[in-house]
Amino acid sequence: MLTIMSEASVNVSRKMPGSSVEMADNSALTQIPAPILLVDDDPGILIAMTALLEGPGRIVLTAQTGQDALRHLLRHDCAVIILDVRMPQMDGFELAAMIRKRDRSRFTPIIFLSGVDTMDAHVVQGLSSGAVDYLVKPVLPEILRHKVDVFVELFRLREWAEFQAHRQGEERFRLLVEGIEDYAIFLVDLDGKVATWNSGAERLTGYRSDEILGRPYTCFYPPEEVVQRQPESDLKRAMEAAAGQAARTDMDRQMVKKSGARFIANVTITALQGEKASVQAHAVVIRDVTEKKRAEQATARLAAIVTSSMDAILSKNLDGTVMTWNNGAERLFGYKADEIIGQPVTRLMFPDRVEEEAQILDRIRSGERVEQHETVRRHKSGRAIDVSLTVSPIMDASGAILGASSIAHDISERKKTERALREANKELEAFSYSVSHDLRAPLRSINGFAKMLVEDFGPSLPQEAQRCLNVIQKGACHMGELIDDLLEFSRLSRSSLDLQAVDTRRVIREAWLELRRQDPDRSVDLIVGDLPPCLADRRLVKQVWVNLLSNAWKYSRPRREARIEIGWQEDEQQPGNVVYWIRDNGVGFDQRYVNKLFGVFQRLHRAEDFEGTGVGLALVHRLVQRHGGRVWAEGRLDEGATFYFTLERVHEQDHAGKHLSLAGRG
Repeated sequence: MLTIMSEASVNVSRKMPGSSVEMADNSALTQIPAPILLVDDDPGILIAMTALLEGPGRIVLTAQTGQDALRHLLRHDCAVIILDVRMPQMDGFELAAMIRKRDRSRFTPIIFLSGVDTMDAHVVQGLSSGAVDYLVKPVLPEILRHKVDVFVELFRLREWAEFQAHRQGEERFRLLVEGIEDYAIFLVDLDGKVATWNSGAERLTGYRSDEILGRPYTCFYPPEEVVQRQPESDLKRAMEAAAGQAARTDMDRQMVKKSGARFIANVTITALQGEKASVQAHAVVIRDVTEKKRAEQATARLAAIVTSSMDAILSKNLDGTVMTWNNGAERLFGYKADEIIGQPVTRLMFPDRVEEEAQILDRIRSGERVEQHETVRRHKSGRAIDVSLTVSPIMDASGAILGASSIAHDISERKKTERALREANKELEAFSYSVSHDLRAPLRSINGFAKMLVEDFGPSLPQEAQRCLNVIQKGACHMGELIDDLLEFSRLSRSSLDLQAVDTRRVIREAWLELRRQDPDRSVDLIVGDLPPCLADRRLVKQVWVNLLSNAWKYSRPRREARIEIGWQEDEQQPGNVVYWIRDNGVGFDQRYVNKLFGVFQRLHRAEDFEGTGVGLALVHRLVQRHGGRVWAEGRLDEGATFYFTLERVHEQDHAGKHLSLAGRG
């Protein structure tokens, strides 16, 4: 707060006759400087508002940018900030958010000014960012000045009250505020009883001072909140804020008038401390915000309904009753607005889907958002519609959930395409089987007859003829392997994904044991880090590791001491994913041709040197892509190669990310 009230600097008090108690009069209050910050990128508007809001004791600060405004706030605590919404570099909403982050300006009143084309969503955004009001240009001068006058007076009262609190001047505080009629301002003593009362409190609650003084502060709370000890909790919160243990905030509470009528009140409670930092009393300021809350609720419902007219957009309360209905909903479901508003949303559902709606509303009540939920809804005619639902909570400014907004996107065509694709895959599978059978039959004949010639006439055949027959047999066998690998590539590329948490180390162990059985006499060092689990189809991710291990096993064969390492690292491009890598000290490859590694039948080494069909790495690439991951490789000739791929990480144990080295010899 502004440190302006030392007795050595400004005399803002006078003695009451026959008393040592000092009180402030209007002239004293006007001596308290009240900074007013105007932020607008239009110099003309700044000049006009400065002329309007100038007055005794007022310091009008102007800024054309958010940066200039923040510089002012570093030097001044302001009574009120009048903030334009649309400004270059930093708009009003962004500036308001930064102002609210500073402890000294967290509770400074902010009034937004905006053009005539203001959307309801902007109003909600402004109020949600902490503004106390939202005005549309052009503003009537007397309205703006009246609003600023109130905040300036409150600012001066607060400055004065804090000064007097340090001098235990509770009586002076009462005299200062008793004339304010728009706010209930009073003190509550340490026993929780009303100690002072102003005219605004009498107008707001209906109690005269002789009826309320000395009564418990709890009389303003509904009985159910008194039972829950809400008044004591609010006072305790104020004491914690004074001690620096909690942030000082205002609260929205339901309160009770003398007549028994209830209203929504914005309540600010400040613990007043004495010279030794002990709490002497609580200052309570109450403002009736009932109409404001009603307006916010109505605006929140409108703002939650987005402008995407091609989709069905509706809102419903927490009982599932339809509250609003747009043209897109009429087109999708066939009901006109007057036919469906006020009706249960279950009219759009088949009987077996009603329980689904109850589950969605339960999630909404807990504040959860339901995204892209694919389901079936019923048209007015009775036909089924495939839809994707996004359901979001509708909240008021205090965060209370009022209902839900629902966007239904018609996915009937997509579902139809998916069904057609499934049928096409079935046909492709049958075709693949047929092709496989038809191709294998002549290969078996070629291989069989070549074998017969070798066995029956081999010794009598010329050496060149024997060599040719050997080439024929090898070619037939290689063609058979190509057919098998191509069919496996096709089958695994089409199979459905069964996503689950996969223990990566266990999968690698299984793949390694299978590989060792093929060549049990060979010695290879395998070093595996402590790999985190991933979310994947276990069968398919095992195939990935089988192929990568086979690749490393094969190309490290020329090494006397072959070595294969497996580890992991965080995925910087896609947070939440893990990058697995496998490195060997084999023959490597020329990095210039890395793009050929993952193509079907593409090979960077001669078949005479290393066996294979060129399908293994292509299958790795395809399977990882189906999981939404990426695959790449790095290598140098005669210096080994490293292959990387990414999958979604599963955080099951805190120690899953530790790098450990487990050495094994195959």
